Amino acid sequence: REIIASSWAGIDPQAAMAWARTIPNSDEKNLAIQNILSQWSRTDPAGAAEWIRQMPEGSAKQYMLMQIERQLAASDPKVALELAQSLKRGDFAKENMIRDAVAKWAQQDQAGALAYAQNLPSGSERVTALTSVLNIMAAHDPKTAFSLIDQLPQGTAQIEVINSIASGLAQTDPQAAVTFAVQNLTAQGQLNIFMNKMANDWAGKDLNAAQNFWQNVPAGPTRDSFLDGLVSAMSENSTQDAATFISGLPGREQSQTIGTLINRWSADDPESAAKWV
Repeated sequence: REIIASSWAGIDPQAAMAWARTIPNSDEKNLAIQNILSQWSRTDPAGAAEWIRQMPEGSAKQYMLMQIERQLAASDPKVALELAQSLKRGDFAKENMIRDAVAKWAQQDQAGALAYAQNLPSGSERVTALTSVLNIMAAHDPKTAFSLIDQLPQGTAQIEVINSIASGLAQTDPQAAVTFAVQNLTAQGQLNIFMNKMANDWAGKDLNAAQNFWQNVPAGPTRDSFLDGLVSAMSENSTQDAATFISGLPGREQSQTIGTLINRWSADDPESAAKWV
């Protein structure tokens, strides 16, 4: 039935869907409909979206939306957004579709996606859309992404974009990332978040370089945040190596980082973590 559903959808999706809805077994029916919608959204995104839009509200519609929202966003992000706007406010599938569709649009047309996000009314949907655009922008234009960060509410959304900027810069030019952060992140909280994330990503790419940089950071919150990210990355790779590193730190920095190591170590090997403590 899966083969029939996919093949028929490429020829006549409406007829394929009518056939699928006659399948008596509910699991087989849902799988057939999912396969048809996946194929349909690739060849005719607007048609697939319209079919879903006309479904009655309920768990079946939510299920179908969750199954194809990424495929629809990739095929035609503007059609996906039109469908998303027809859904009820606060709908989980709606927020997911907005996030994925705007991200795909931003990859193709950054200015257009940004304008769309900025023109949405205030609320969670605008935050979702704008965060999605800035996350894409952060990878290749971090300064512009940062210049727009104040359009997001303080808290989770800003932290997510700051982390995206840090990750992008850490992969290309960590030293330039530090310069950027010090010059642009005037709020200590933002700078701490950035340095923690950048240290984590940099250490994952080049641990020795990240450690050498940390040794030259002046004492203070920025050094502490960088160290915590460094230990986090080391713990993900080798808890034993992270433990050895922490053992060589001075008292205050050792106390500061033990929690980061233990959180990771206890998840993997609580018995060894207990013995080390």
